[in-house]
Amino acid sequence: MLDADALADVEGDASLLLRIAQVDDDEPVDVVALCRALTGHAPWLSRLGPQAQLARVGDGYRVCVRRGLLPERARWLVGHELAEWHYLRTGYRGEDIEARCDALGAALVAPRRAFLSAVRERGHRVYALADDFGVTHALALLRIGEVTLRPVALPRRLGLVVRGEPYAWDESPSHPVRLRDEGRWGRMAA
Repeated sequence: MLDADALADVEGDASLLLRIAQVDDDEPVDVVALCRALTGHAPWLSRLGPQAQLARVGDGYRVCVRRGLLPERARWLVGHELAEWHYLRTGYRGEDIEARCDALGAALVAPRRAFLSAVRERGHRVYALADDFGVTHALALLRIGEVTLRPVALPRRLGLVVRGEPYAWDESPSHPVRLRDEGRWGRMAA
């Protein structure tokens, strides 16, 4: 689980990578252009293998994504693999590396400034925000917590992923959020 300091570091890393790639952070990101700007190559679509991976090719790296995935999931996976590329380059090897890559991938495809602007316009409407950024409902839910600090939770096999202010989920009121695109549920503080 990432604490507030780790999430702040992730937001800083996202800002740095977007600046390096000369990508504007006040609108949804073209992940193909971002990938090309950072690695020198567009994502490679594969018919086999894992959903996504970072592959070493010669002196560089390529982001590989399996064909046939939901486009919203593929966008985030490209962001996740770019996060792996970034942390590989910087030498970061903490125990929370996968959680950081998940969060950095989300921050790259739904940049803080653009997402906050969209929240001001649309409120905490998960489906509308997901549509605006071309991301999954789960990613939009978690970004609401990261950007606005409203407590949100996403159950996963390995435990509950929470974002936002600390919240007593078992004792405090919350409402379920149906994440239609992935057939699961999240929670948002009432």
